[in-house]
Amino acid sequence: MTIPLPDPSPLQQRRIAWQVLGPTWALIAPAILLVLGAAASTQTGEVTATTAFYGCVAALAVLGLWLAHRRMQAQLVLPALRAIEQHAHDLGVFEASRDGIVVVDGDNIIRSFSPSAETIFGRLAGEAIGQPLDILFPDVHAPRPDPALRRRDLQLHQNAQRELLGRRADGSTFPLSRYRKRIARPGAEPMICHVFRDLTEQSQQEYEGQLHALQIERQNTQLEQAKREAEEARSQAEAASRSKSEFLANMSHEIRTPMTAILGFAENLLDETLSTKERRDAIETILRNGDHLMTVIDDILDLSKIEAGRMTIERLPISPRDLLTDIGNLMRVRADQKRLQLRVRSDGPLPAIIATDPTRLRQVLINLCGNAIKFTESGTVTLTCRLLEDQRGAHSLQFDVRDTGIGMSHEQLAYLFQPFSQADNSTTRRFGGTGLGLSISKRLVEMLGGTIDVVSEPGLGSSFTFTIDPGNLDGVPMVEPLFESSPARAVAVTGGASAMAANGALPNHLRGRILVAEDGPDNQRLITHLLHKFGAEVTVVADGRSAVSVALAAESTQAPFDLVLMDMQMPVMDGYQAAGELRRIGYQKPIVALTANAMSGDRERCIAAGCTDFTPKPVERKALLGVLQRLLQQPQTDA
Repeated sequence: MTIPLPDPSPLQQRRIAWQVLGPTWALIAPAILLVLGAAASTQTGEVTATTAFYGCVAALAVLGLWLAHRRMQAQLVLPALRAIEQHAHDLGVFEASRDGIVVVDGDNIIRSFSPSAETIFGRLAGEAIGQPLDILFPDVHAPRPDPALRRRDLQLHQNAQRELLGRRADGSTFPLSRYRKRIARPGAEPMICHVFRDLTEQSQQEYEGQLHALQIERQNTQLEQAKREAEEARSQAEAASRSKSEFLANMSHEIRTPMTAILGFAENLLDETLSTKERRDAIETILRNGDHLMTVIDDILDLSKIEAGRMTIERLPISPRDLLTDIGNLMRVRADQKRLQLRVRSDGPLPAIIATDPTRLRQVLINLCGNAIKFTESGTVTLTCRLLEDQRGAHSLQFDVRDTGIGMSHEQLAYLFQPFSQADNSTTRRFGGTGLGLSISKRLVEMLGGTIDVVSEPGLGSSFTFTIDPGNLDGVPMVEPLFESSPARAVAVTGGASAMAANGALPNHLRGRILVAEDGPDNQRLITHLLHKFGAEVTVVADGRSAVSVALAAESTQAPFDLVLMDMQMPVMDGYQAAGELRRIGYQKPIVALTANAMSGDRERCIAAGCTDFTPKPVERKALLGVLQRLLQQPQTDA
């Protein structure tokens, strides 16, 4: 573990000997001769000048010996002392240095191994000294084995410093830096001093620094992303706020316009001087604007149900041919009013029966065909249906509604299916509408298992195409529907309430006594008037508590009520509580819920409360008549 002292070369030793012994012998030899001469003179007893001369010469010889001794000290002893002091200093640095110091000879054999090197490489000095330097490095970083090449590399890079991998005694590797310097020894083979520094901690710090930098960069990226998302959310919120403001303005217009007509013409009916024709025109105007209000309300309720996730889809068997025929006859009336040609056609055979929600599919088709007619001034509106089959054999039913109307720009198409947005506010003012129909249609199409798309050009018209899932068609026969495109040869309506009314399926009179529970005076008069026209006997109460007491009191008489028509929102006791109270007591007669709540789940809530059936407000006389007729004619069973 020590650093060896440099040994003098033979040439140096001979040179020092000649420098010290040569002059010494040159002085000593004459001195010896003088001393011998002086001794001979003494023996004879003669003291002459010659004897004195010899004495002086002898004194000079003694002086020369003393000077030679001092010179030998200067040439040999003092350098040796200095070398010892330097060795002690180097040994202190060697042992105290935090860096590992390894000294090798010309054959790359370790001759010295410092304590720090023991710590760094996990080897004792006794194990390392005498071993090749290669044991301190993995094979990939081992120095070149050829001594000639190693010497040439050392001459070119004698003070080279580099980073490489070291190898500990246990075989593990670690990063380190190496500085090497050539130590010249006069007259001897030079030695090489390697200074090693463990970079494990530095590498860990660098890694942690890089990791910290990456974390900062990632946080900056996340902050930038969050900023962009916040900006986008703010923009969307502002756009949504503007859209809702525009929507509320349009809704106010759509509601107030028919309400103005309804209130105005209702007030006109109070004028006793009006002719029969003027009265009939006023009533027709009120009915027409009332229907428009119902459409607006239905759109709002549908959108609310969809947004709340309460819209449900039924899967019922229906005939595509009958549905298209019904839509064609219904929309042909509007087309005739605008002198437009309405075509209903099929592109190839269609399945005789599909499984879907007929009400929602009909709603989408009516909306798209109604828009096509509304935005077309002249030309043709075409409704086409076709059956599609993909490569996997899956079927879908496709509908295409094409018109020759005003069309839309690409900017308008981008916002077409968004709720509270419309293609153009000026279009809204010109043609009317809530701007909810297409948004609702898109949601309904997706719930029916399909997609909707639109292609449009300003001034050339629009084409709305959507698909639905027709269900399993295995074993379903295919038919070739025949549709007439001429309005004069339209196919008659084959289903629905209109056909039933036309065929006299619903009678215009009822037999029975009905208890009406309704708190609104106007609705009391309206419902009473309708029921009297249907032929029923009517008793009216204004709250649920009265309905319970009157119905139960009538049971103990010979004139009980055959049916209770119950409003569900009343003071004192509402319809839900009243129906539940009657059922708990054992009341067996039918109870029909009458409510303005038309959200999904309201019917189920009424049935769960004890009602037999459900009819919404505003009262539609044909629907109400059908429910009452069915319940009054069927045999009474336990509720």
